[in-house]
Amino acid sequence: EFYLSNPQPLSVENSVNEAMEFANVRITNETVDANCIAELQRQGIDLNNYNTNNTVRDAIALMDHLDYPEYNLFGISYGTLVALQIAKYYDDYPNANLPALRSMLIDGVYPANIDYATAAYAWPREVRLVFEDCEADPICGETYPNIGQRFVDLIAELDENPVPAPIVEELDGVSLVILINKQMLEHIEMLVYLPRLIAELEKGETATLEVFADLFIGGTVAPPHTDVDISEMTILDPLTSESSAIAEELRSMAERLENASSVGTSLTEVAAGAETLPELYLNLLNHHVDMQADWHARSALQEILIQYARRPITQNRQGLINISSGLPNVLSGELISIVNQMSDDEIADVFDIIASTAYISREVQFNGITTSTVNCNDRYSDLDYARMLEVWRTYDVPYLLIQRLDPNAYLSLFCSVAGIDGSNQVSKDPVVTDLPSMVFTSSLDHQTAVAWGEIAHESLANSDYIRFPMSDHGAVRYSNCARDIANAFFAYPEVAPNRNCVENLRPDFSMPEDELPVVSAN
Repeated sequence: EFYLSNPQPLSVENSVNEAMEFANVRITNETVDANCIAELQRQGIDLNNYNTNNTVRDAIALMDHLDYPEYNLFGISYGTLVALQIAKYYDDYPNANLPALRSMLIDGVYPANIDYATAAYAWPREVRLVFEDCEADPICGETYPNIGQRFVDLIAELDENPVPAPIVEELDGVSLVILINKQMLEHIEMLVYLPRLIAELEKGETATLEVFADLFIGGTVAPPHTDVDISEMTILDPLTSESSAIAEELRSMAERLENASSVGTSLTEVAAGAETLPELYLNLLNHHVDMQADWHARSALQEILIQYARRPITQNRQGLINISSGLPNVLSGELISIVNQMSDDEIADVFDIIASTAYISREVQFNGITTSTVNCNDRYSDLDYARMLEVWRTYDVPYLLIQRLDPNAYLSLFCSVAGIDGSNQVSKDPVVTDLPSMVFTSSLDHQTAVAWGEIAHESLANSDYIRFPMSDHGAVRYSNCARDIANAFFAYPEVAPNRNCVENLRPDFSMPEDELPVVSAN
């Protein structure tokens, strides 16, 4: 099972040991991962063949077969590695008769010439970028000087001297990090309050902390009230404004009704087959999981369940409420109401199921196994866990790091179990090309570090670089500004982009005198 016989205090060393313990369980027990690998090996499939070098050759062969006059390369996440390695292949074989390339855009960059151990830094770097952006902003920087270092110092201070706080008896360093991580995942609009949060906690004030705590347990930010400036309005503006407001409310109502209808129907269906509250909770949760096609969402749920499974002390009513609150709003409301009606024994019954190896493993997607196989082949020499530990020991804020070590531990073991021999590693030489290129990174990207995009950009002789504030992994998926610039680049790859829209995305940080948002109970 995914639990610790003797949980240790949080540290990089202890977290490494725990991560390896869970990785061993996941890879050796009767789980989807272990069974899948064994079945592939039984069929005589050599997983060493699934690597980026082969993907590059396949892509070029496909381009040659399609016979277009020229090609634009566009990749997000792992696709950026493929695009970069295609460009490198062209540079390595300048005299080969290859299909013509016109341009390259990479977004959420994952280059070959990085140390895979630093993958654990992507999330911590995202948090710290919020403070760096504040320091770079004239008003925020003056109001909260040196706030990034003050954040680091506050974590250490809270570890030495925890303070009373909402939802926890005492707020220590790791509790603060967990609280902030929750906002990064689910309430990115609250990140503009982080500098204010740190400044208040330094003085023993908790106003912003209370807002964060209410959101942590499932609350939602109420929409702000806005006053209408009538000084510039024409006689038709009130009608136009009212019509737009009505249309927006109707769209919102339609979405709520659609969601409520879907969940309501699900609840009716599962209620008929549930004889107890734990069964009702599990049936509704299982229905959501079974209907969830997004493997990122399923993987996120798996990671959350592992965190609760590994520490039995968290398997209580509040823990189940926290798990439920991370699901879609209408569903989470139903689940939380069920939790509130359960006895302590019934809550324990639910955790007996959702914290089990069998239940957690059902969230593993084949996509994840494929990704692990390719990563093992590409970066085999990077994945020695003892070597990665030496890298992690040098990190200055370990509490920002320790929650990101499980995937690295698992990948290290996966390579061995899958029979990967390291014979097909991708070249770690920087990609050098004069191909017109555009590099996008996102401040809130917790999968690929902003620094990785900067590393790739350094060796691209004819490239532009843009970091999009308040955007997640793959800026073009989240930002109209990024999409507009991407379209303009592909239309005119030799023309410098208009960056005006990027400036408009920069966060407007909360000042001490600003009103705090109102949080509604879920």
